[in-house]
Amino acid sequence: MNTTMTLSPQPDCSNQEPTMTSLEQVDFINAHRKEQAEAAGAPFPSKGHAKLEHPDFMKKVPEVLGEETARKFFGAAFYANGTGGQLRRPIYTFPKREACLMAMSYSYDLQAKVFDRMTALEAKPAPAAPAALSTLDILTLAIESEKGRLEAVAQLAIAAPAIAHLQAVQSSKDDFTFREMALILQEHGYRVGRNRLMDVLRRAGVLVKASNLPMQDYRERGYFRIVQSIRESSSGRTHIDLTAYMTGKGHNWLIKVFDKILLKAEKMGGAT
Repeated sequence: MNTTMTLSPQPDCSNQEPTMTSLEQVDFINAHRKEQAEAAGAPFPSKGHAKLEHPDFMKKVPEVLGEETARKFFGAAFYANGTGGQLRRPIYTFPKREACLMAMSYSYDLQAKVFDRMTALEAKPAPAAPAALSTLDILTLAIESEKGRLEAVAQLAIAAPAIAHLQAVQSSKDDFTFREMALILQEHGYRVGRNRLMDVLRRAGVLVKASNLPMQDYRERGYFRIVQSIRESSSGRTHIDLTAYMTGKGHNWLIKVFDKILLKAEKMGGAT
């Protein structure tokens, strides 16, 4: 069974409004459709009682909310692939209003159910206030906290060069490598791997053939982010590497127009 870890906006205090991820909403919609199928004496899934897939839901979000609004709730979830590795999939995390709008795009009955669920979550009582601490408890915690702070400062000073390098080369959680984008496209039914995806983008004029970096026009549209990293060769020479990542905006754009990109690549450079 896959284990999923979500990286997306999460409540950080008792006053934070409840949220619903796209994964949770797909499960919620399918549970509702299953109830309808059983009430009609039909199996689920079956004709008239289709199962909703997460990639189809993801594709619909920008159409319902608009691309600018959808980007505000865009994030990623990491899950184990069964072989010890982790894969990343894009998700959305919606507050009450947007969760209800997405549900309404399927049916008013479903919107009412989502509204009731989110309202029930809002009505949950806040956690009980912690017990009052004595003066001795407060002083003890302060001493322990200061010790921990000093130890953390010392460790951070040692690790600072490595952290700086990691921050220079690491993409944000909303960026996707070409390998990750290929996996996402596979979820949408395209038979494409990392190398074929990059080849298609090169021949369609999205990537520069010599460097695999995006053309300036696509960078200015916000579809890609370029990360610069510095490495030292065995001979002691310093090299600067540039790596392209697809942004959340680029992810939505590529899924929406990939059929057109495939056709353009075929015209420009033969069969794909």
